[in-house]
Amino acid sequence: MKKTVLSLSLVAMVISSILIISNKEEPKAISKLDTKVLNEFRADHIASIVNRNEEIKSNIIVLEGDFVIVGVTLKQQITPEKENQLLGRIKKNIYFTDGQINKVYVTSNIQHINKIKDLLKTIEVKKDSSNIIDELNLLIKELRPIY
Repeated sequence: MKKTVLSLSLVAMVISSILIISNKEEPKAISKLDTKVLNEFRADHIASIVNRNEEIKSNIIVLEGDFVIVGVTLKQQITPEKENQLLGRIKKNIYFTDGQINKVYVTSNIQHINKIKDLLKTIEVKKDSSNIIDELNLLIKELRPIY
């Protein structure tokens, strides 16, 4: 009886290892289209997290790899203390929700939001990314002290 059980389990292990080997596929490269769709999904998800806050009127998101820039427009003016708490809460929720994010910049400054919009327009129009990266780095330097 013990031999039968041992034999059956040995046969089961051999079969499962054959299945594992036969199911192995070469890893496929993610196409630019797949990456774009994935990033759009991630950005939409981040936007939905931001919009859960009742104080938010609208938002704009720039997502690139492991960092995100979020510009928020408030429904009404709130105290600077409450605004900082709100921006901090948004930042924390984004980190918690998307494990791929390493840097989050959140701002409610209208000048920064306008720069983000201009940057997005530039990205849509231009295919050359060298100038865009410089503009993005400058924007991040301005946002750094802000959440």
